[in-house]
Amino acid sequence: IVVVFTLMYMGKLSINMMSLGGLALGVGMLVDSAVVVLENISRHKEEGKDKKASSVEGATEVSNAITASTLTTIVVFFPMIFVIGIAGQLFKQLAFTVIFALVASLFVALTLIPLLTSTKTRKENLPRPGGETLKKEFVLLTFYEGWLLKFLRAKKWGLFVVLLLFLGSLFLFIPLDKELMPKMDQGQFIIKVGLPSGTRLEITDNAAKKIEKYLLKLPYVEDITSIVGSTRGREAKDVLQRLGSHQAEIRVNLEKRRKVKTTQAVQNIKNYLAGLDLEGANIEYILQESVFSAVVEESAPVVIEIKGEHMPTLIKITRKLTRKFEKIKGIYGVKTDMPEPSPETKIFVDKDKASIYNLSVADIAQTSQIALKGYIASRLKEKGQEIDIRVRLREVDRDNFNKLARIQIHSPDGNIVPLFSVARFGIGKGPSEIKRLDQERTILISANIFKRALKNVVADVTKAIKKLDIPEEFTVKLAGESEEMTESFASLRFALIFSILLVYMIMAAQFESFWQPFIIMATVPLSIIGVLAALFVTGTSVNVVAILGVIMLGGIVVNNGIVLIDYLNLLRSRGKSVEEAVVEASKARLRPILMTALTTILGLVPMALAFGEGAELRSPLAISVIGGLFIATFLTLLVIPALYLLVHELRMKLFKK
Repeated sequence: IVVVFTLMYMGKLSINMMSLGGLALGVGMLVDSAVVVLENISRHKEEGKDKKASSVEGATEVSNAITASTLTTIVVFFPMIFVIGIAGQLFKQLAFTVIFALVASLFVALTLIPLLTSTKTRKENLPRPGGETLKKEFVLLTFYEGWLLKFLRAKKWGLFVVLLLFLGSLFLFIPLDKELMPKMDQGQFIIKVGLPSGTRLEITDNAAKKIEKYLLKLPYVEDITSIVGSTRGREAKDVLQRLGSHQAEIRVNLEKRRKVKTTQAVQNIKNYLAGLDLEGANIEYILQESVFSAVVEESAPVVIEIKGEHMPTLIKITRKLTRKFEKIKGIYGVKTDMPEPSPETKIFVDKDKASIYNLSVADIAQTSQIALKGYIASRLKEKGQEIDIRVRLREVDRDNFNKLARIQIHSPDGNIVPLFSVARFGIGKGPSEIKRLDQERTILISANIFKRALKNVVADVTKAIKKLDIPEEFTVKLAGESEEMTESFASLRFALIFSILLVYMIMAAQFESFWQPFIIMATVPLSIIGVLAALFVTGTSVNVVAILGVIMLGGIVVNNGIVLIDYLNLLRSRGKSVEEAVVEASKARLRPILMTALTTILGLVPMALAFGEGAELRSPLAISVIGGLFIATFLTLLVIPALYLLVHELRMKLFKK
């Protein structure tokens, strides 16, 4: 672990939630190489060899196997460095930390462990402690040998049953929820209050105070922060959001130790505020349930992009979709980023009359704007502050249209023309802003989900979009979390295939064989049985973090097979028959395989239990690895020996040797 921190310092990695998560993940695997080396040295000592010979021979025998098994685990983390999307950003540091941990553990296992076991003690012939332990080991070994021989005698049927078990487990994938990142209860949310445009600040403030009064009565609310009708300053560091006099934003922080989840708290508040008189305010709730919501503007799990140039049609489509989405089960807080039309004074220019006086629309607009809104002619500097000096008509000279109509405009040819001669006034509403995405006018619809799977909601949303008659020049598509999920899953699929290829190449080089790595890699799909079962039992969704656990398993579960096949080949090189070598190697490697699997599994238990804040982000990874490794370990002890014998028999028939 000290070496890991040294490498982290040299690699300029910070100590954060993900890098420490990688170290927690690596703790269980740190001792794997040492366990295999120590167990092999111990076996040589039991055969009567002295300490030095046992240490040298024991470490040498397994050095290739543990190097290969460590490299196979390292290479599955290597592709994570190249994963794009939020998954790549989050798990790069975790991957680097685990790689550092495994490199350090291999170095210690091949140098320090043999050195310590070869050191002489005062009592050379120390009896092996724990006679009861020996008896238990003997019982376990006898039990395993009996099952192994039965499985090998009916290996074809045994492998067929395992295949059926694998295919049956795939049905567990169907009911599992699919999402980008695991939901995190961050204990905070935002309530946005929107009254009709033009509402006075005092009325908005009163509505906000009613909500504040109720919130402060709730036992699980720690504190609240309210912003009513603020405007963004000129400085870039100004964090206040632009809010009109009709808007307010209330940020709510919940107690850390509470029985109510954030989603349930929001529902309770929503139900209460629905019956409260808030001057006709529109209430929106924004939750940050995943890391994804912290890196994108639209934090809702469901986001729809509507694109098109004709604004009235765009608004019409948006309103139709909004009404449809509000009827979908499990959806709440449907909102659009369509800005509410603001009241405005309109000036309609008579271009024919204006051309007589050689006036352009820009000339008329500029004069009108200066008269009404004013013009910043200069700035007054006082006590280190700059105050705008705005020049415009007095309020008494611009309080009605008759007065404004008499504004005089100087034409380029020197004439003075009253405004009413070339234009007329009107009152109306217009968009306060027009948003564009990829140079197209865009309106976003977003919604939150409560007590329903994302995949089911997305399916209903897709159906609603398909039923709507949308003109050809307009596009409607799912964006936000579902879009990012598709991108990240595709990237992870590539990482999985790439890592499996690298694992195969390392094993092929280690065994100097093309067929033996295939036997070992049969444990990878078998681990999926445990992964799906663990996710199903714990109610965990299939997300980016869980898939990263599956990618990791591709390098971890093959370690047991490498240790087993390596010793099996060694026994065959010493003249043992295939049948004898398979049984003897399986028995000899039972103890290290169980020990290394248990150390990894137990090392991940605290992470799987999701203790502490932010632990929900790492929990699915630990659950995937625990479930997959648990099942793969027990199946490895039966399936790999059976497959080895079966492939050997087929090769004998094929080559007639």
